[in-house]
Amino acid sequence: QDEKKTYDSSGSQRRSKRDKGERKRPPPPSSPEEYADVARERYESREGFTFNSTRRPPANSSQHSVVRQFLNDFCVSIVMLLIARNLILLPVGILFGFVNHASDLLSMNDGNPHIYYLFWPKRQGSKRRKKRDKIGCAGEGKKRYTYYRNEFKENMPAIISLLNINAIPACVQTLVTAAILKGLAAFVPDQLPVTIADATRLEMAGLPVCTTLFFWSMVKGFDECKTL
Repeated sequence: QDEKKTYDSSGSQRRSKRDKGERKRPPPPSSPEEYADVARERYESREGFTFNSTRRPPANSSQHSVVRQFLNDFCVSIVMLLIARNLILLPVGILFGFVNHASDLLSMNDGNPHIYYLFWPKRQGSKRRKKRDKIGCAGEGKKRYTYYRNEFKENMPAIISLLNINAIPACVQTLVTAAILKGLAAFVPDQLPVTIADATRLEMAGLPVCTTLFFWSMVKGFDECKTL
């Protein structure tokens, strides 16, 4: 009886949440037809072609597998190239607590592109913070730094540069670029989709179509990109 009461109580709570307008996310589409139906419903529910209407439905297992391959195999290998050459500061480990966060060597307040780390340093006797740390990328460090300063004001977190992209030596840039182009080629299909059905099938088994087209333009020659 106790188990039944618990089940009934939780069930009533779930129903009340749905009554308030909270909708349960649909399951991942398992076929191109289902994917097209979900995309069409999102398009119609958002009143036409808007940014929200083009968001992807939940990914299936094939899509998750490709994303893991892209992040865990390809992206990590590129970062490891830079770590091996001591060009990236990793915000982990005991010694990171002894880093001088105020050093000009770690500042992103300049016109260079940076990979940065935003965090709230732990202070003795302070309560556990609720805000999350963040690793981001900025095309111009000074603009991003100014944005955060205006947003947080007196509660400004610590922001340090993990990698000044313009400070990467030319020889390493050449090496990394070659590795990136070689790695991206593994995620490019033999040919581009021609019809909507082709594009749907491609996305159902891999990365988003727009990402695939971008990768294609990076690794293919001029003549092969004319169809774009």
